[in-house]
Amino acid sequence: DAYGRARAVADALGAAGLKPGDRVALLCRSPAEATVAFIAALMAQLVAVPVHPASPPAATGALLAASGAAGLICDHDDLGDVPGAAGLPRIASGLDPVDCTAPDLEGDPDQAAVLLYTSGTTGDPKGVTITRGNLLAMTDLLVNDFFRVDETDTLLLAAPLANAYGTALVATALRSGGTLSIPAAPRPEAIMEAMLRDKVTFMAGVPMVAGMMLRGAGEAENLLPDLRRVLLAGTKLDANMAKAFAQRFGCEVMTGYAMTEAIPLTMMLDPAKLDGGKVGTIARGVELRVVNQDFEPAAPGEPGEILVRGAVVTPGYWQNEAANAEAFHDGWFRTGDIGRMGTDGQLELIDRVKEIIKTAGNTVYPSEIEAVLRSHPDVTEAAVIGQTRDGVGEVVVGCVTGAGDLDSAALKAWCGDRLVSWKVPRKFVQVEAMPMTTTGKVSKAQLRSQLGSEA
Repeated sequence: DAYGRARAVADALGAAGLKPGDRVALLCRSPAEATVAFIAALMAQLVAVPVHPASPPAATGALLAASGAAGLICDHDDLGDVPGAAGLPRIASGLDPVDCTAPDLEGDPDQAAVLLYTSGTTGDPKGVTITRGNLLAMTDLLVNDFFRVDETDTLLLAAPLANAYGTALVATALRSGGTLSIPAAPRPEAIMEAMLRDKVTFMAGVPMVAGMMLRGAGEAENLLPDLRRVLLAGTKLDANMAKAFAQRFGCEVMTGYAMTEAIPLTMMLDPAKLDGGKVGTIARGVELRVVNQDFEPAAPGEPGEILVRGAVVTPGYWQNEAANAEAFHDGWFRTGDIGRMGTDGQLELIDRVKEIIKTAGNTVYPSEIEAVLRSHPDVTEAAVIGQTRDGVGEVVVGCVTGAGDLDSAALKAWCGDRLVSWKVPRKFVQVEAMPMTTTGKVSKAQLRSQLGSEA
């Protein structure tokens, strides 16, 4: 009884002196125990601070200090190397259940409920404040408009709670009354095993995981007969892969646009409309605009930065006024993403503001080049970065993975046939595997660090 166990933990937190509004860190290696801890924090009106199970001691200690955690919920005892942990009350997640009802997400909508720390690829991790109002608005959209799930559904929880995917799925299950299925590990074979065992009807994840599932499915028929709907988002979704996944597993595939600071923003429920970087129409209750560098509306069809506001948008970063001043403009949250709005009402994502490459006075969007490289038959994955060079600002560098040794001259010719000359990478680097963030995206910061500043 997850609710009964969570109630016991919530009672123990109160007995240990934690008060509503205090932050409590969730240090659980088991996703099931982390889920119990998360529900307990909601029940106790505390602010949950999920810590990634792979977080090293120093990083965990930094989050404890940054969040001002007043206590810990743990499913293990070996915290001796975590700075600051020894002096905090520690509650075990595995307490015997007590009688209780399901937790209520209602309450003061402005009260913080969760702090989700970003990966920190551009600096120190920032704590994204998720309020109870954010959770209610988010789950309303996910349950009713996007995921369209109810108490009969089983949702796959394949992401840790420190990831926005994980928090969104647990909150959605609480709101809908659905069941959570938890794989033994976040690997394709373990995911497939859990989906079969628990008759999963809904799955959410990044396209990379879906691609691995598709490649590993073999020729077995009717492999996932209960699967009805799949959300693939977080990176651009290839239309051909989405179609192949839908046909192979007999399910509906959708995509959308969201971020830790705002879940969800757009929705695409019709896979027939998948085209390039299109991610759907604006979600109910969300305001979205595309602006130029002066924060004026971009001309129709012109790319610009995406700004959003609404009940799903975070009120700001935890105790970080510098980050908030940079992230908000006149009440609008600056997503840091470049996009454009089509005449059909569909938002198209182009790239991240911080990933745009300026070379010899020209603007280069890496995603355009990456799509060309991925279309090469010998390339498995591609990431394009800019590297500093005196006189031209940055040069375009293509990082690729693939079987065997890839021919740089052939890749350059392939790009030259499909791109304007100044978009063609000056250099190609083959890597054994792309460095990844905890959210399943290629870490371009790590790629730049590996390759150095000179092309």
